[in-house]
Amino acid sequence: MFIKTKISYGIRDSVDQHDNVKALLKVIDEQFVTSDKALANALIMKFSSLRLTNVSGVREHIMQMRDIAAQLKTLENQAKKKKKGKIPPQGGIKKINKCFFYKKKGHMKKGCTKFQKWLEKKGYVKPKEANVK
Repeated sequence: MFIKTKISYGIRDSVDQHDNVKALLKVIDEQFVTSDKALANALIMKFSSLRLTNVSGVREHIMQMRDIAAQLKTLENQAKKKKKGKIPPQGGIKKINKCFFYKKKGHMKKGCTKFQKWLEKKGYVKPKEANVK
C-alpha cells in the first residue's frame, strides 16, 4: 500500500496490514490517544508564555490568544460532560460504634457505666476536667 510507505518505520511495524485507508488511519488514531490534562497543561503554558513582539502585529497576537482560549474552553466543556454521568463516591464503609469494654453497640468505652465502675474498683481516679469550676 502506497500510504504505508510514507508512514514512519516505528508506526508502520506496530500497525497490521489493512486494505482500506480509512481503517488504517483509524487504527493509527487509536494508538495515539492524547491526554486532556496534558493538552490543557501545554495550552496553559503556551498561553502564559505568549508575548507580543514587533515581528508579529497586535492583531495576530490577539488572534493567537483567542484561539488558545477557545481550545481551553472546549477542553473544559468536554471535562464537564465526562463528569456529568458519573455518580459521586459514597461515604465508604461506615464503622459502627461500640464499646470496647462491654462489646455493645450504641455507646463508647468512655461513656460506659461498667467501665467506670471497673476503673473505680481498680483504684484509678477519673481525671478532673479543666473547665469544671
